[in-house]
Amino acid sequence: MDQTFFNWFEIEYRRRFEAHDDRIGFQNPGDAPYQLEIGGFSEPWIEIFRIGDAASLVGYSVIPEAGGYKVVFETNPGDQAYMAVGPAGKLKPAGIVLDDPSDLAAPGNGADYVIISHEDFLD
Repeated sequence: MDQTFFNWFEIEYRRRFEAHDDRIGFQNPGDAPYQLEIGGFSEPWIEIFRIGDAASLVGYSVIPEAGGYKVVFETNPGDQAYMAVGPAGKLKPAGIVLDDPSDLAAPGNGADYVIISHEDFLD
């Protein structure tokens, strides 16, 4: 009897460009420019961002559709990842905390190593 065990596997599939909760992240379908239509937005104030670029894209159209809005735009060749988001899809941080830098690297601490571990492995 033969047995096969998987450590992990990966599935790639085509999906509809449809926003859920007023946001969607996606990749350029290829190396050429593509015109994409993304539906499922609840409001017409949609922004599209190239991942890694702080500025939103220009040159896209928002079109009303049944029950909401869709955005139509053309991807740039070479750009790989995008995020389209409506006002209801913008995430908010749970909180903002002032960074209090540690002094772990200070010579007076007297340690050669700092070990970060789960409590089950500390012994």
